[in-house]
Amino acid sequence: TDGSGEPRKLVSRQGNDWLPGGFAWSPDGKRIAFMAATNKGGTSYTLLEMPVEGGQEKLITDHKWANSLFRVFWIDNGGGLIANAIEREDDPVQIWHISYPSGEVQRVTNDLNEYGGVSLGVTADSKTIVTILSEWSAKIWVASPNDDESHARKITNGKEDADLVSLQCLTAG
Repeated sequence: TDGSGEPRKLVSRQGNDWLPGGFAWSPDGKRIAFMAATNKGGTSYTLLEMPVEGGQEKLITDHKWANSLFRVFWIDNGGGLIANAIEREDDPVQIWHISYPSGEVQRVTNDLNEYGGVSLGVTADSKTIVTILSEWSAKIWVASPNDDESHARKITNGKEDADLVSLQCLTAG
């Protein structure tokens, strides 16, 4: 932490396995949680840990996210982690709680909104999660095949013609 030590490799991947980023120090400073991905048998992402001093890596959970895992944070007492991820290819980014050391996975959010592919934060007391929420909305219009777009007729009302982005806080309670 003071920059005086020699850098050393703790973990690496090659070929069909890679480290997409997303590392988190445990609250006691003894472990690092990290994301790992593979495309063997289809793409999947999971969470692992290893001692800071080096040693054997191990799964935090055997849960696999099929499309992406973005950020990970330990909660204050070390009894779990918070991550944002896409479980299946067509799903939006949701927020997840992973119990530690049991590895039980539970969705914190469960809707059609996107919860910050790269924007996720947890307060020091782990009672509040902050993220950027994206809501997608569109209107459907119909027109004859050879008509000019000015003759199109709107048949649905979406919230916006594009996406709506807002900062969201989720508070435990």
